[in-house]
Amino acid sequence: MYTVPVPAPSLKVYFAEFPNVPLPVKRLQYEAATRFTNPGRTFRCADISSASLRRFFGENGSLIGRKLLFVYTERRFVHAPPFIEKQTQGVVEVNWLDGRRLTYISRFCGRERTGSVVLS
Repeated sequence: MYTVPVPAPSLKVYFAEFPNVPLPVKRLQYEAATRFTNPGRTFRCADISSASLRRFFGENGSLIGRKLLFVYTERRFVHAPPFIEKQTQGVVEVNWLDGRRLTYISRFCGRERTGSVVLS
């Protein structure tokens, strides 16, 4: 009998040009924006909201204008042989139109959703 691990979803942000080096980012406001809509990525197939991206860039102003990838991973249990692996839960690609407007493509569970955000 095996114990199944807690999925422990994780977010890492990368420059699209350098997808192997995660960026150090602040996430307090971003996590506050998702606390009541999708705490801890409980709903794995849920898209990322425009409000949460707005809060993220409010806290990480130095990343405005840069093409970014938000990569969400989680731990999964594999039965044969028994071990835990990290799997990608979803990816959000951020592209900037100018210094205040961005578009994003959210890919979770085989679905793709496009949205836009205007920073104030």
